[in-house]
Amino acid sequence: MFTTDLIVSFIDVWLIMENLTIKHFYEIYKTRLEMQEAGITNPPENIKEFTQSIVETLSKLPMEEIVDYVDGTLVDSKGNVILKFP
Repeated sequence: MFTTDLIVSFIDVWLIMENLTIKHFYEIYKTRLEMQEAGITNPPENIKEFTQSIVETLSKLPMEEIVDYVDGTLVDSKGNVILKFP
């Protein structure tokens, strides 16, 4: 079972790399959403909704924007909050 803690742990590992973009996160979560919709994965409903909201939010932003992950929050290069992970 996937939990938001597990998702955040994955993000912590990814953030060892530098210069991650919105496109990086968008592609990851878009793939996860596609897998959920196809029935390949079947996480709890709250995780499905969370994944959908991430994809919707990120799809509206400039894909090449560099982002940072600080204390459970994804922020843009100006420090504006993009997403707050539960």
